[in-house]
Amino acid sequence: MLRSLLVVAAVVGSPLVVFAQPAGNGAGAAPAAPAGERRPDVMGRVVNVTEDGRTIMLALPPAGATGAQPAGRPDEVRITLTERTRQVYMGVGEGQAKPTPGLMAMIWLEAGSKDVAQTARFMKQGEDRPDVQGRVTSVSPDGLTIGVETRDRDPQTGQEKPAAATTIRLAPYTQHQYFGVEPGGARPTVDYLVIAWFEKGSNQTAARVRFLKNEPAGAPGAGAPR
Repeated sequence: MLRSLLVVAAVVGSPLVVFAQPAGNGAGAAPAAPAGERRPDVMGRVVNVTEDGRTIMLALPPAGATGAQPAGRPDEVRITLTERTRQVYMGVGEGQAKPTPGLMAMIWLEAGSKDVAQTARFMKQGEDRPDVQGRVTSVSPDGLTIGVETRDRDPQTGQEKPAAATTIRLAPYTQHQYFGVEPGGARPTVDYLVIAWFEKGSNQTAARVRFLKNEPAGAPGAGAPR
């Protein structure tokens, strides 16, 4: 059984919020997808930040489990943070709630923009680059196998399209963490966002995974459901 996870989340302009999330309950049938939720437009690791903190460069994860990059897909993207951008930080220490190289970032863009963030979520992670980032599309009845959809953004048009379907297997020793979930929601769930690091030598079995509940429609940074 998973132990309760203590998550520290700091929202820029708001007091520091500390909350504990309950341990996941037993494996069962896959829950229904949460209604009216969307995935972020861009996900990656922060590799550079301008001196004023307004522009960040994100390194994109490999496309699919093999890590192969489709033709024309950029390795990095530039994101602009404005005074309107809602910034949320998870797992950072005191005084560290600011864009910093090494943080994982999930970006929801302003409507009609290809690079201006409306909402930016930053999470402190290990130094190694994740093997898979995407949206959970299926969960096996025992909760140990999940299907993940990764997507690519066309650098010219800004349009997204599915890139690959990946299977992640969760072993008894896989480390789980959950962010932004409700009571009873600390379990693999369809439509959650997932970041996974595979165990050495494997392209399916996860050594550790992070699950994040998707941004609900109507919340800051959310647009029409996709």
